[in-house]
Amino acid sequence: MAIDRLRPKEASRAVTEMQLAVFKVGGEEYSMDIMKIMEIIRPQKVTKIPRAPRFVEGVMNLRGKVVPIVDLRKRFGVDSEGGDPKKVRVIIVRLEGRVLGMVVDEVYEVIYLNSDNVEATPDTVKGTDTEYFTGVGKVGDRLIVILDVDRLLTGDELKGLVAAEELAKRDAGQSPA
Repeated sequence: MAIDRLRPKEASRAVTEMQLAVFKVGGEEYSMDIMKIMEIIRPQKVTKIPRAPRFVEGVMNLRGKVVPIVDLRKRFGVDSEGGDPKKVRVIIVRLEGRVLGMVVDEVYEVIYLNSDNVEATPDTVKGTDTEYFTGVGKVGDRLIVILDVDRLLTGDELKGLVAAEELAKRDAGQSPA
């Protein structure tokens, strides 16, 4: 009995199930937790923001609210050609208390995925440009990259986006949030 207490116990890993929205960016499949999504809309008129990062398309008016728009194709550094423009969507999410739109090529599926079917982002692709990927989900013979929305923008990028958003609101005559 005393020996049993000295042996390390096997770590019991609880299997959790995630519900993910699956979308395409540059021909590859990505996903995110559906609880992070406020809504999915068709693209609308975007007003450009001077000196914004290259992946920021600008801001749009969403029912009277100024919303910054990030193009995930540019953020991920993938080709934006070849997709069907009629399928392009803007995923509206909440990021650190702010509303943000993300342009994707297509949103087409919601899946349930057990944590057993998710692996960490491989070390060979980790870097400063991939910290916003949580892992890779295995669904049949498909591999789907899982996006961590909360890490999509660095602190400096978020501050710059907030400043640009405030400027756009001031120009539009809205009070800052």
